[in-house]
Parts: sequence; structure tokens; C-alpha cells
Amino acid sequence: MAKENETRENETTEQPSAEKTKTDRSIPYPRFKEVVSERNNLRSDVAEREAKIEQLEKNLKNSTEKIDNLNEFKQELDDWKKQRYEKNVDYWDQKKKVFDVEEGDPNFEKVEKIKHRFKFGEELEPSEVAQNIEILKTYEEIDFFQNEKTPTEFNSKKASGKPAKEGDYGGYDSIEELARHDWKAAGEYLKEHRKE
Repeated sequence: MAKENETRENETTEQPSAEKTKTDRSIPYPRFKEVVSERNNLRSDVAEREAKIEQLEKNLKNSTEKIDNLNEFKQELDDWKKQRYEKNVDYWDQKKKVFDVEEGDPNFEKVEKIKHRFKFGEELEPSEVAQNIEILKTYEEIDFFQNEKTPTEFNSKKASGKPAKEGDYGGYDSIEELARHDWKAAGEYLKEHRKE
């Protein structure tokens, strides 16, 4: 133990022989310790960096495998999007014929009122085609493009199905009921039967 302490003390103090000898090859002990310490620090830095490089290479390999797997899914998704787009374009090409009406057609005014809501052209984006289809479905659900049917005459029968009688409010029991079903006919009935 005493010898070890003596060795440590000798390491911390400069060696007298190094100072006394003035040759080009002599290195002062503190400088020698500093260089050894720097070298040891550099070795530990290199070892740390090599470990980091090894870990990064493992991460890169794992990431590359994941990217390859994701690329397969991306390809499948792209194929699905392409098929969906082609299907939508075919559907839109069939349905957009409803807008090919000329003046005089019963649907001309209806089509002109809503035509601005749709995108037309040869090369539409997938989102534009999908939007056109969704808007068109809304109009089809409410039978917007169906021709209006002429209503039956209200004066021919009562609501219960019995034939109308003269002076019987156009086939209804009261003027209020007639007005609920046909306000124009109720107005005409009141004009005809006004007491003078």
C-alpha cells in the first residue's frame, strides 16, 4: 500500500530526470499524462460512436423492412384508388347525360338551376368526380329529375272517394278542407259563391 501511494505521488509530480535531460526526445511527464488521457478519451469516444453506429445500422435495417412492407400496402391502396376512380368515372359518364338537355325539354329549367354545383370536363380529379356523384345522388333521392305528374282534378271526388255534389265545396266537407288541399280552387269557389 505504501509503495502504491509512492507510485501515485511520483505520477503526479514531474520526473526530475525529464527536466534535467534536455534532449529532443524527452517529454515532460504532465504532458505525457495529458496525451495518454486524451488518447484514452478518444478511444472511449470511438467505442461509443461505434456502438451508436451499430445501433443505427440495426434501426436502418428494421426501418427498411418496414418501408418495404408499407410500400406493398401503398401499392395496394394506389391500385384500389385507381379502380375506384375508374368506376366513378364510368358511373359519372352515364349519369351526366341528365345534363344534356335542350331548351324546351321539361327538365331544362331544373338542370340550369343546379348545373353550377357540378364540375364538368374531360380530366376531372378523383375528388371532383366523387363530389359530383354524391351531389347527384342527393338529387336522385328526392326525384328531382322526374317529370311532374299532373294532379288529378280535385272537384271530381271527395277525399272519401264519393262523387262530388254541386255546392259541396268542390267535393270536400268544408271550405277549410278544400283550402288545405287546393288553395287556388278554394279561392275560385269563394269568388263563384260570393253573396251579393
